[in-house]
Amino acid sequence: MQEIFTEDDLDTIQGFARYQRFDLERASLEGMEALRRCFAVSLDRRARYCPVGRMALKPNDVCYAVAIEDGDDLWVPLWIKRSSKGDIYVFWPHGCVEGEDPGSPHVSYHRDGTYHSKSYEQVTMPPQKRHPLLGDFKRCEHLGIF
Repeated sequence: MQEIFTEDDLDTIQGFARYQRFDLERASLEGMEALRRCFAVSLDRRARYCPVGRMALKPNDVCYAVAIEDGDDLWVPLWIKRSSKGDIYVFWPHGCVEGEDPGSPHVSYHRDGTYHSKSYEQVTMPPQKRHPLLGDFKRCEHLGIF
């Protein structure tokens, strides 16, 4: 059975060592020093990077995760949100340095039929007019390749 770790476990050198499958009882002084350096780098990286995959949902928003199971691993390469207004957003997880605006790379398809793609607050595809998402919408629209 695979051991379960939480983010809190990785905040301690003991938890970090367990996660790395590093045997603290048998470690040499050089090995312990190398572990301490790796642990310090890990803490620094975690402190500088934003959480990945968190999103604020409003009442009546609906969110769907697209997940890939690969052996014991579960990956979420993207998620889809339908806002309470009826707009559709496709987001994909990304890392960002703390203090920078991550810009939430996404494509959006709005109620009025406007479709666009943005990454780091820059428009990557100019807005297009498509079929409005009103009434009994029964169409298929291509939202991109992910």
